Amino acid sequence: MKPLILLIVSAFLANAQETPKVFRASQVFFVASQAADLASCGYGCPEANSLLASGGQMRAKGIAIKVGFTLGILALQRYTPKRWRKGWTVFNTVVGVSHTRAAVQNWRIN
Repeated sequence: MKPLILLIVSAFLANAQETPKVFRASQVFFVASQAADLASCGYGCPEANSLLASGGQMRAKGIAIKVGFTLGILALQRYTPKRWRKGWTVFNTVVGVSHTRAAVQNWRIN
């Protein structure tokens, strides 16, 4: 699994140009990874992140924080200069891979 993740990340980073298509694709990947992480073990499941957990479990507060973080990052990306797109593309890809990995791990546990 790790070689596949590294291959995907390297492919994204190699193509991380300042083109709107690659940037948009990285944003879609970022949002999809967040959704997959929530779907893999949503409301009521054990949560290791203490910021998202209420009593050790994912509750509405944690879901609201996760959705707010995602929307906030997308809004920030919308209003930053276009010359920052390559950096945002890398950020979206790295965070997307890490949350996709967390989702896969959650599905294996549950």
